[in-house]
Amino acid sequence: MTTINQIIKSLNDFANAHYQINNFGSGELYDLASSGVTNYPLMYVDVNPTSIVDDVTQVSFEIFLVDRLTKGFTNWAEVYSDMQRVGLDLVAHFLSQSYFPYLRVQQNVTFDPVRYSYGDDEIAGYRFTLTFNQFFDQDRCSIPQLGFDYGSSGSPLPVSSGVVTIIDAITSSTITTVVCGGTYSVLQFSGIDAAFSSTVYTNSIIAT
Repeated sequence: MTTINQIIKSLNDFANAHYQINNFGSGELYDLASSGVTNYPLMYVDVNPTSIVDDVTQVSFEIFLVDRLTKGFTNWAEVYSDMQRVGLDLVAHFLSQSYFPYLRVQQNVTFDPVRYSYGDDEIAGYRFTLTFNQFFDQDRCSIPQLGFDYGSSGSPLPVSSGVVTIIDAITSSTITTVVCGGTYSVLQFSGIDAAFSSTVYTNSIIAT
C-alpha cells in the first residue's frame, strides 16, 4: 500500500521537474508566512482526512498552486492562467496508469481561485483537492504485532506464535509451518480449505 510519505514525495518530484514551479512545500499553508524567502511560483501540499469506502482507501491532499502578484496586480490574469495550466498538468501526470499502477486519481477536480497576503507578498492562484484511491486489502498479517491469530470470526485470538501450519491431507502429518505474512510454494494441490477469509492463492503460491 502506497503511504502518505510516498505520495508527497511523488508530488515533490513533479514540482521539481516542472519548469513553471520554483518551490515546493508541505504542511499547513499558514506556515508559509514564517518559512522565510519564497521563490515563486509555489506548489504547497496539505493532508486531508483519509476515508475507507468499502474496499477502497481514499487519501486526499489539498493542493495550492500560487504565484506572486506584481505591484498594482497587473499580472493577475497571467498568474491565474499559468497556475491553472500547471494544475491541469499535475492531474494529467497522476492519471497516467503507468506512473502509479496501484493508485487511481479521482478525475473530478474543481480548481478554486484564491488570493492571499503573506507578509510583503500578495499571491494568487488555485487550490484544489487531489484524491488518490487504492485497494484496501485488510492485510492483517502485515500488522506489526506478535502473538495473535485472526480466526474465522475475524476477532484476534491469542496464540503462541503467528504461524500457518501446512498439513498433508492424506497422511495428516505436518509438512512445514509458515510465518504469517510469508509464502509457501505448492507443487500439487486439490483444493484450499479457506478457513481464513484472507487466504490468497496465486500462481501456485498461497499467501497467508
